[in-house]
Amino acid sequence: MPTNKREKKPFHAVSFSGGKDSTAMLLMMIERGMPIDMVLAADTGMEFPEMYRHWDQVEQYLYRKRGLKLTILRHPKGFEWLMFDQPKEKQSSIELRNRLGVPLYGNGWPGMKVRWCTGQLKTHLIGKEVSRLKKEYQILHYVGIAADEPKRIKGEQYPLAEWGVTEAQALQICYDRGFDWSGLYEIYRRCSCWCCPLQRIDELRKLRRHHPQLWAKLLELDEKALTQFGHNALGQFKKNWTVAALEERFAAEDCELSPFDSYGKTLNFKKGADYLNVLVVEPGMVPYEKEIDGLKDMQAIVGGRITAIYPFEDKAALVSNDEALLRRMEFNRSIEGGYGGICGPFFVCGLGEEDFCSLTPEQMDFYKKKYHHAEILVGFRGEEPVTLKAEPRKPPGQEPPQRPPKTR
Repeated sequence: MPTNKREKKPFHAVSFSGGKDSTAMLLMMIERGMPIDMVLAADTGMEFPEMYRHWDQVEQYLYRKRGLKLTILRHPKGFEWLMFDQPKEKQSSIELRNRLGVPLYGNGWPGMKVRWCTGQLKTHLIGKEVSRLKKEYQILHYVGIAADEPKRIKGEQYPLAEWGVTEAQALQICYDRGFDWSGLYEIYRRCSCWCCPLQRIDELRKLRRHHPQLWAKLLELDEKALTQFGHNALGQFKKNWTVAALEERFAAEDCELSPFDSYGKTLNFKKGADYLNVLVVEPGMVPYEKEIDGLKDMQAIVGGRITAIYPFEDKAALVSNDEALLRRMEFNRSIEGGYGGICGPFFVCGLGEEDFCSLTPEQMDFYKKKYHHAEILVGFRGEEPVTLKAEPRKPPGQEPPQRPPKTR
């Protein structure tokens, strides 16, 4: 029986975040001659300046190859309005905030359980546009998810996964074609919004160092959130940290201060008089004790400029190479406290009143056991490294002596 229902035309929409995976997907789709009708990008307003320049570069390439420009979607009010000014309308939200004494407007800092930023500034905008197109077309929606992220695959088109392209390969594909984000991926492991509270602490430390203007803006947002919402899930940047507290911590680390030194004195590296007994941990190796004499010995162990972090509950510091990621040093060990992991060799030392000091015998035994097993990096779960434990090798010169062959 004849029908008046018109068959919908196919329409190929590509989601483009600007990250390595969506960029590699778009480049490969263009190279393979795949149809593209629209490239959708959601601008949060909180991307890195280098990311916006990358968008411009990709758009120019897209226009040369396909005569298309990015279709950029934005929330009409923006991130800061959502964070501080959006009025609460649900009765349950109003009642809860009244009980807690929290203002009836603003969403506060995003969190793991309530990621309103992703929803309202990205997925909702993309989803709304795709739904609009579905009324007129048969939509094929392409999303950049790499082959080593199978849990993120849901129900769209995933070319990278189909082609077996991993995250590392996606980044290399972009580099090989001249798209390098002005070095952004050489500093940060992921290049999402610079103000994200879900970043690891080491990523925030790099934000402060490499993007001081963005860090200054983050301090302003932090102060405003605490004033408006107080020290709670809405007002505090991370569970155990405000941005102001992180600023103090990073400043102390920059000056190589002990967090137990209330006088703010810089650490002194005395030559000759005060040898330190530390624990050296190299990738794949059994940790070993070493006696060191001053800053040069410290730099020799880590292979360059040192940086100190304080992830432990006792008076101990972990000292590593400040440029380990930039120099692509080998993954070493996982580190608790929001640090993720350390690349390249590091050593653990004690903390005295004004200076680094030797580990106590008890500390030495504890950290030897803690870091005994080597770790093989197999991937990431969110921002945390996923590793496999392995039997470590002994450092050169520490192998057991070989028995001479028996003679008859």
